[in-house]
Amino acid sequence: MNRRMTCVLALAVCALLPAAASAMSLAWDSNPAMPGIQEGNGTWDLATPNWTPDGSANLVWNNNNYDRAVLGYTGAASTVTLANNTTINTSGITIVNSGCNIDAGWVPTGAQVNFDNPASSTSSGSIDILWTSNGAGPWFDGRLSFTKNLDVNGTVTGTDPWNGYSTLYLWNDSPNPNNYSGTLTINSGMVTPSGGGGGAAGIFSPASPGTIVKNSGTLQIIYKGNYNVPPLTLNGFGVHDAHGALQFWPRNDNGPINWQSPIILDSDSGIATWWPSGNAEFKVSGVISETAGKHNALWKMGSADLTLAAANTYSGATVVAEGKLILAATGSIAGSPVIDVRAGATLDVLAKTGGFGLSSTQILRGNGTVLGDIVAAGGSLVEPGASVGTLTITGNLSLGGTLHVQYDSGANAIDQLLVSGTLDVSSASLSFSDIAASPVPLTQPAYVFATYGTLTGTVPAANISGVPAGYSLDYHYGGGNSIALVVPEPSMFVLLALAGLVAPALRRNRKA
Repeated sequence: MNRRMTCVLALAVCALLPAAASAMSLAWDSNPAMPGIQEGNGTWDLATPNWTPDGSANLVWNNNNYDRAVLGYTGAASTVTLANNTTINTSGITIVNSGCNIDAGWVPTGAQVNFDNPASSTSSGSIDILWTSNGAGPWFDGRLSFTKNLDVNGTVTGTDPWNGYSTLYLWNDSPNPNNYSGTLTINSGMVTPSGGGGGAAGIFSPASPGTIVKNSGTLQIIYKGNYNVPPLTLNGFGVHDAHGALQFWPRNDNGPINWQSPIILDSDSGIATWWPSGNAEFKVSGVISETAGKHNALWKMGSADLTLAAANTYSGATVVAEGKLILAATGSIAGSPVIDVRAGATLDVLAKTGGFGLSSTQILRGNGTVLGDIVAAGGSLVEPGASVGTLTITGNLSLGGTLHVQYDSGANAIDQLLVSGTLDVSSASLSFSDIAASPVPLTQPAYVFATYGTLTGTVPAANISGVPAGYSLDYHYGGGNSIALVVPEPSMFVLLALAGLVAPALRRNRKA
């Protein structure tokens, strides 16, 4: 490591020094017999002087001080193994290099790190990652012990969503599971439970009130299994606003992932799914709710499928931004007022017997695709596009609410609703609006705004509003399966009237 980088890391570590004189930041030194700080492997116990505040003198770890441990101070790699049957007291751990790990190994009763610093009444401590490793990263293998709040502070830099972030892998190879009773808070960076003796779900303590993911953090789940763990609170869209606050991304384990625990939306938040393989299936069967008094949106992010299997109660929008969101037969988003299916994304409601019910307080919109049947109640709204765009339904649509069609007179463009099955408009309402910045009269003879496989009924005249001047509706435009705004052809009465005006003129010309 060059001198400049060493200085930067030293400044970062010094900034973590606590105000209290009794606690220090101590760097790991694998070889106390040599001058300076020597990175390397060794055992973290309470007898060997492997710790130094400045490289000039070495100390035995003092459990009474709750000092902060610093690994990789010089930028080199180290694996520090926790001594068998030993509890280490610390106010926090700072990891400077992605090759620095804390390992407990498979021990009879397990080793643990206790973060309950008595100097703080609200926080137990923190794990800070100062290295951006983009998926690779340090691991912490050992039992976590804390009764208040343990913060994980990763590093997120730059604007590239796939670079410039830290990852901390949490393991517990001990046969004794985690039993912390505090709250694990991921403030920034990525945290990945990575199995161990109790599987990846065993990283979470059943005695904890839950896990919180803040706006720059991501909880990444990569191993198959049922995650019946304490509640998860989500804030935001994860690392670089791209990875989701909760992310499912299988690595070497292709089985299904089922998140069975409650999820609480504390702000508009994203769940991301990426690159499924084998028989991987991503499911949330725990109820998704929200912080009391809020109306927070759920975003489906990532290219892979996500299934919602619970009767969810959040009251913000449902945004299918990427990939496919599947509603199981038991899944519900009835409290979500807006269902926005973005371009290239899919909402799958095929499991809904009798069709997906769009209630009187809900809006279905977007440029994406809906798989399955829709039954839109009176008062509901179907809005193709985001401004002017196309919404595709590969099933039937029974429209009891309003189809709102936007057009841009300046661009000669209009919304389109594409229904592959039966389109029933016998009880529907239909409205039109021009979104052009400077509206002008329409110029085309026809504007198709809906297609269908089969049409049932026509929209009652009293339920139609906003039809552009000079246009009317043709429910079988061109003799086919399209509904269009058309300029009416002249009627026979008009043609005869014109003929009556022309004939006298011709007679007068002959007399002249």
